[in-house]
Amino acid sequence: MKKGLILMLTVWLLAGCAPEPEEVLNQAKAKLDQGKFKEAISLLDEVVKLDPANSDAFNARGVAYFNLEELGDAMMNFDKAIELDSSQYKFFYNRGNTYRKMADPQNAIQDYTQALDRDKSHYDIYLNRGLAYLNLKQPDKAVLDLNKAGSMAPDDANIYLYRGKAHLYLEKFAASADDLEKCIKLNKNLGEAYHYLALAKVGINGAANQEICDLLDKAIALNYSDSKELKDFYCK
Repeated sequence: MKKGLILMLTVWLLAGCAPEPEEVLNQAKAKLDQGKFKEAISLLDEVVKLDPANSDAFNARGVAYFNLEELGDAMMNFDKAIELDSSQYKFFYNRGNTYRKMADPQNAIQDYTQALDRDKSHYDIYLNRGLAYLNLKQPDKAVLDLNKAGSMAPDDANIYLYRGKAHLYLEKFAASADDLEKCIKLNKNLGEAYHYLALAKVGINGAANQEICDLLDKAIALNYSDSKELKDFYCK
């Protein structure tokens, strides 16, 4: 009887020392914040063993795999998170980002739209859906999303970069140049912005001039390699 009581007490003590899934999940999220993605995955593996219905853990593990560019594993985890809980905008948003990274903008758009159906307060969903529309060569739809993103976050240079490109595809050269100049004012280190501003200026002027060549030089200096060919063409 006494031996049985000791055994029961030992089992109870061991069970009491086992970490709670939520505690391990918080440790994993801290590792994600620190950029320690492999360590986060190890912890999240433990969480899903302890709690196989923890949708937040699958989402977090998907984020870790996404940052490691292991996109197939990221997708499987986001799929599982959505299967367990389809009410969370961030699960669809993260899977949309994975689709876009996998060069599947059509499915990315569908997921971003699902995310917006659940929460319209995050400008980056509009921004990324706009970029996906741009990848699909649908600049008119891209502009609508980027307008919305810009109204919510007017200090994000990327919004003006992508909207400037969309206007360029629509041959709205003045609007494109205006957006790209705003982009450069907010972030002077985006070589891509100087490149597309040069193209917008060519559209406005009908030909290259020294200002355009200077813009291409700036893009090249910022390691935007596409500008080298453009400079050879316009600035002989």
